[in-house]
Amino acid sequence: MRVILVPLAGDAGDQVALAAAGRLARLGHGHIDAVFLRPEPGELMPILGEGMSPELIDSVIQAATETWDARRKVARAAYDACLSAASLVEAAEPGARADSEPSLRWLEVTGSAAALALDHGRLADLIVLLRAERDDLDRQQILEAMLFNTGRPLLLATQRLGEAPLERIAIAWSGSLEAARAVAAALPLLRQAKAVQVLTAPQGEAAATSPERLCDYLRWHGLHPSAVQLPDAGANLGPALQAAARAHGADLLVMGGYGHSRVRELIFGGVTRHMLNQPDLAVLLAH
Repeated sequence: MRVILVPLAGDAGDQVALAAAGRLARLGHGHIDAVFLRPEPGELMPILGEGMSPELIDSVIQAATETWDARRKVARAAYDACLSAASLVEAAEPGARADSEPSLRWLEVTGSAAALALDHGRLADLIVLLRAERDDLDRQQILEAMLFNTGRPLLLATQRLGEAPLERIAIAWSGSLEAARAVAAALPLLRQAKAVQVLTAPQGEAAATSPERLCDYLRWHGLHPSAVQLPDAGANLGPALQAAARAHGADLLVMGGYGHSRVRELIFGGVTRHMLNQPDLAVLLAH
């Protein structure tokens, strides 16, 4: 994973995401683009009622601008801390050698989360984010844009991921296209792990590709996976997968994202929704 994108929101989560990205960059001589996203000037102004005075409108815009200036300072502080703590070098251009020192670059862009996904997300090997709280609309918008509009794997980081070696990985395998993409994206990390466990559960329809075939595939990559068949959990599949991953001592869960309609995606339904709300388990998602 040579190119890692970390969208910055200007809150405490930036430091967690950057720490996790820094560890991954060191594993693969990678480069991190840390991008602070600032809304367009017109978006800084909330919906205002008609008849409001120009003075009041100016004061509201000024207050919003000051809020984002403060967020930028928080994001930049997290960037500087990562640069020092993760032993990275600043690099404005790609290194000429594959074994170049792991590097970090600060970028600041003005626009929407969708534009960030198109301009930067689609050309990243991995996107590292922190989970968004329900009332954190800014992070929610970034997360949705990155998951749905980039076609790239998304890593939901945890504090632990930035501090401890990535040794044990669990794979939630359904045989779906999304699960296959997640496994392919995770191969560089799977090769670093000491233990890989494939988790499967009974489904209404047989998986397109069996867990046995997945284990064979991973063995061709030099891995030694084990497979666990979970009991039928019905609508509680998300908690069952989470419990099995924890029982494995997993530092990371690899899984496919939504395989349903766009409407269901937008309301964060099913297993993916459950995993998006578990802040103590790092998850690599592919859609």
